[in-house]
Amino acid sequence: MKFLSTSGRENVYWCVRDTKNISNTITQVLGEEDRIVHIEGFDQLMVALNAKVYKFESINTLKAEKAGDSVIVQKAIEKFENYKKQLENLEKQALSDGSEEFKENLTSILPDWWAYQLKADKASSGDEKEEVYLEGMEAYPLSSELVGNYAYFLTYSKKDYDKAEKYFVKAIELDSDNVNSQANYALFLTNKRIDYNKAEKHYLITIEIDSNSVEAQIIYAQFLSDNKNDYDKAEKYFRKAINQDPSNAPAQGYYANFLTHIKGDHDKAEILYLNALKTDPSNILIKGNYANFLTKNKQEHDRAEVYYLEYLELEPDNQTLHSTYASFLSTVRKDYDNAEKYFLKALELDSDDAIAHHNYASFLTTIQKDNAKAGKHFKKALELDSRIANIQGNYASYLFCIGKTAKAKEHYNNAMSLLTKEKDLLLELWFYKYAHFEEKYHEEAKLNLSKILEQGLASHGWDFTNNIEKAIKDNHHEVDTLKEYAKKISGIDYSNLGR
Repeated sequence: MKFLSTSGRENVYWCVRDTKNISNTITQVLGEEDRIVHIEGFDQLMVALNAKVYKFESINTLKAEKAGDSVIVQKAIEKFENYKKQLENLEKQALSDGSEEFKENLTSILPDWWAYQLKADKASSGDEKEEVYLEGMEAYPLSSELVGNYAYFLTYSKKDYDKAEKYFVKAIELDSDNVNSQANYALFLTNKRIDYNKAEKHYLITIEIDSNSVEAQIIYAQFLSDNKNDYDKAEKYFRKAINQDPSNAPAQGYYANFLTHIKGDHDKAEILYLNALKTDPSNILIKGNYANFLTKNKQEHDRAEVYYLEYLELEPDNQTLHSTYASFLSTVRKDYDNAEKYFLKALELDSDDAIAHHNYASFLTTIQKDNAKAGKHFKKALELDSRIANIQGNYASYLFCIGKTAKAKEHYNNAMSLLTKEKDLLLELWFYKYAHFEEKYHEEAKLNLSKILEQGLASHGWDFTNNIEKAIKDNHHEVDTLKEYAKKISGIDYSNLGR
């Protein structure tokens, strides 16, 4: 600080993330010729400076075995490898960073294939992107990065899974130590092929390649929790990720999800959500998850909606968000007209998303009372993904309510067998058993409902009107008790139904 106060010094460019909150100490020593410059972060600043003053010259020709006793050459190789690793991290950051200037500046230091990736990112259509990728791979056929990115594009934009898998495999053949290729293939195998054993091998390879990678620890922890139901091992990896980087926002956010959904530790989860948002206030995924947390576990709907709307502004084409916000508008705000608009927008953005069809189907049968149309969307959801307990369970409820009891029981049992962590769904399923199964099952259902409710769990806003009306029509022997349980679960008063 003394240097800034000296007379006759050179002009200073004072770089800050927040130009509105600069301390008085700084403003008092900056002169008229000095400049305050906004930057997104330290890495972005370094890349921008590099783009202006330095062009990276590869020293790939240096080999450690040729260094001999030369300390200088050995040090040069060490620095090169370190710099190379930093560039790989910057490359990963650039793929998710929103700044076009940051990406442009990276072209001066990243490998030549990066120019094609940047061009693909800028392409306005899927066909144009594909042309760029194909052109790039023809120019750089040995670039595992470009091949892997093309496989990712085929998966999530083109939904051509067979072709995508060929390119994931090719990317790994070109460079089996590429962390991104291994991790993305593991996720592909998990979510698209449902091949958990093969997927786990690639998750473990990813960690073996880079044992310090927080991202590798997180995605493996998620896999263990969501797909293997190995919660103790999952928590071990979540904690390991946070211990390696306590300020890593995604690590905190994903662990918060785990704590609230699996452990039921909502207080600790909220602390982690808030820490994550403090570290990375623009992280849209964390905002969305925290919004879900607020409305589901805290009933702080106004705060939740602020986050939903911020998320929508940042990600106007995010299909999952549109569907989630539509459900919020329907169950919490009772704004059914706007809810339907968001449901339909979600399906427009991705007509092959099982959850979007399921959410709209639930809306159609519960609110619109359009069972014929609802049935079509439930069937489409199951056709797209029959492994989701929520879809099976709510389809069972729909079938019970339209009188198809035998088929409803089949899907009810499917839901119970698929159920892992969804305690709110478990509540709903026991309620359906109490409402629609034979009387001999009712005591068991009530016992389990009471146990779960005593834990403070609920399914706020979920509408059991159709189920209660069907139970009344079927001469259920404990209608008033059924209504009481429905109220405890959903927070909705059903006392006037059937009166």
